[in-house]
Amino acid sequence: MPVIDLKTAAAKIRQIVEQRKERDKLSPFFFIVGAGVSRPEIPLAWEIKEQCKREANKYGRDNPPPSNAAIDSYSHWMNEGFPSAMGRQIYLRGLMESKPISKANLRLAHLLLNHTIARTVFTPNFDDMLTKALQLFGKHPIVCDHPLTVDRMRIQSDDTQIIHVHGSYWHYDCCNLKGEIEGRAGSVPMTLALYDQMRQLSPIVIGYSGWDGDIIMSAVQQRLKAGRLANPIFWFCFRRNSMEDLPDWLKVSQDVLFVLPDEAERRVNSALEPQPTQPSSTLRGGAEESGAPLDEAKEEELPAVQVFDALITGFGLSTPQLTQDPLGFFASQLRSQVGTKSTEKAESDTFYSFHTVIERVERAAKAEKATAPDELQAIRDAMGKADYRGAIRAAGQVQFDSLPEAKLKELLFVLVDAGERLDDASEEGIAGYSLAVEAGTRLVKLGSLEPPVQKGIARALWRRGHALGELNRSDEALSTYEDFFRRFADAKEPGIQWFVSRALVNKGALLSKLNKSDAALAAYDDALRHCAEDPEFREPIAKALHNKGYELWKVGREEEGVKAYDEVASRFRDAQDPLIREMVARALMGKGFLLWRLNRMEEALAVHDDLVQRFGDATEPAIGNLLKTARLRRAIAIAHVRGAEEGIAAYDDVLDRFSEDKDPFTREFVALELYNKGILLRDLNKEDEAIAVWDDVLRRFTNAPEPGAREWVVKALYEKGFALEKLAKSEDAVAAYDEVVSRFSSSLEEKIEVVVKKARDGLKRLSGDDPQAVSGPL
Repeated sequence: MPVIDLKTAAAKIRQIVEQRKERDKLSPFFFIVGAGVSRPEIPLAWEIKEQCKREANKYGRDNPPPSNAAIDSYSHWMNEGFPSAMGRQIYLRGLMESKPISKANLRLAHLLLNHTIARTVFTPNFDDMLTKALQLFGKHPIVCDHPLTVDRMRIQSDDTQIIHVHGSYWHYDCCNLKGEIEGRAGSVPMTLALYDQMRQLSPIVIGYSGWDGDIIMSAVQQRLKAGRLANPIFWFCFRRNSMEDLPDWLKVSQDVLFVLPDEAERRVNSALEPQPTQPSSTLRGGAEESGAPLDEAKEEELPAVQVFDALITGFGLSTPQLTQDPLGFFASQLRSQVGTKSTEKAESDTFYSFHTVIERVERAAKAEKATAPDELQAIRDAMGKADYRGAIRAAGQVQFDSLPEAKLKELLFVLVDAGERLDDASEEGIAGYSLAVEAGTRLVKLGSLEPPVQKGIARALWRRGHALGELNRSDEALSTYEDFFRRFADAKEPGIQWFVSRALVNKGALLSKLNKSDAALAAYDDALRHCAEDPEFREPIAKALHNKGYELWKVGREEEGVKAYDEVASRFRDAQDPLIREMVARALMGKGFLLWRLNRMEEALAVHDDLVQRFGDATEPAIGNLLKTARLRRAIAIAHVRGAEEGIAAYDDVLDRFSEDKDPFTREFVALELYNKGILLRDLNKEDEAIAVWDDVLRRFTNAPEPGAREWVVKALYEKGFALEKLAKSEDAVAAYDEVVSRFSSSLEEKIEVVVKKARDGLKRLSGDDPQAVSGPL
């Protein structure tokens, strides 16, 4: 499973294309793009599902879907909400027709203008944003949205081609339900068109999650089975864990390079909730770890627009003519459309006199060039080439006090966007936000108080505070938040209140990291009071309550922490938003953890049962990791509450699920599970079975790279020695103790040092050097 990062992928694509170009060969790539390129203008599948569910409920149609699988749930509610094909088409048209073109589609159109990387795009999307974007830039693509016309499309055509494999919103026979999608996958013309494309070219896959069974995945699978590809498939994953949902036949192929977000950019809220210390000496579990409050940072992601940005900068593409010379672009487009090359053709141009229109546009273009250079053009050019750092540097050279109001507004919005596109808490990003605040402040002094300006300033301050916090410049971050609240604490506009609520949560998270728990709790309470007036602010409410529960645990107020976590879990029980669902799962984990600390084990077990029942079918990677932890804790709790026999059965159930899982996080838990199972068998006086389990730990994890597995290896080795000692197998016990000492005596980890000391004591007693040396289980 070859895995690379974005920078490496862009460099490899460029190398392949340029080496082909040196041999006068065209690029060997085409694009496959999915819903990710139309975010956020087009609702995501879960949002569409919720809209359709509400529509169905209006007509009393509330029967549940056949399963919790995403495709089954989506198809069920789409069909229940809109039972006819025409109704579904009208609904989709309403969602898509009037939406502005997404930034990702604009970037993709930019890449397609000169065919440097590709000429053809296959997509399961119904919207026509890419077509509109190309037309905006002066390129008119050939579009196919039905299998009966796909034979007209030509591989390596000189034209730009877009193939909608499931149809488009313009026609009622677009494939939107599970059965329709599966039926289209059996469409010979469409499948062959994609297969034939891959016989000569390799896809660059962006914004597409890959449903095993649709027409794209079926064609890719057939092509990979047919033999090696001349050039690799580049498969860009939105999240690092996105590969988990892809089929094994794809992941094992050496012809597919998976491009993941940079792990170095992992954000603070990817940390797990604190792990519990064990309430029973006979059960061993994870050590208590530090948790982390959640702020605005999200799990590392690789959105489509970031991929296209990297390709644009990697190939050094210039900005489109439309943005470089809009009047000249318009004139050239007019000439190409009406065939009027000069005024000599005026005798045939009598209906609308287009030649005079063109002359007027060209005169305007000449007049514009004769004026003084535009102060912001360098910034615009940098933004058009995805050079966001260059745009911020260029803005730093502009004299703000000489700019008119319109240009100050443009600067404000451009600088905020440039900082957000960097998304790396960099000095350049902070500089961009600072310049944006400067531009906004000047606008306010000029009397410009309209909501977009206020919202732009709020966004810049909010982002600046967060970036400074990530760089551990805490005093500056807190000062930025205070500036934010001085300006906007009493703002009534919903768009600005959105930022106020999140700034309060971010401030609380920052104060928590500084161990200022009282101030952090006050910030979370302020956020909850602020959001109370608007129940639509679900995300900051959930985060504030979650973080409050964590902070209450830190200061020893576990009972109050349980209530805070419980409010998240109960208040948002039926939420479908993936982020809110994750908050609910995290809150249940936190609640179970605190109940565990309060030694209310039966209640803790009930909470973990609830978490597994609610989210057992979840496909979100973050929730999947929480479920693994929950199942571990559940097994430990079962052993504590119901005894060793049921505990062993619970461990076996979890081991059956995860023993072959390759994920490092899961492998550490498997080592712990096996170790705990051995402890329970020992406590049942089944030493031989316990030794066999500990041998399994040693066999699997002795040389494991996962650092967390090391603790369970040394403990399993020691417990094996003690069990052999009980069985009067002294020589074997000495060998086990001796291995503990020889392998781990140099360790500086306190937990391992304790085990080494007990092993030395065992050796002393068995050798007769110190018969009184203390030994026994850990």
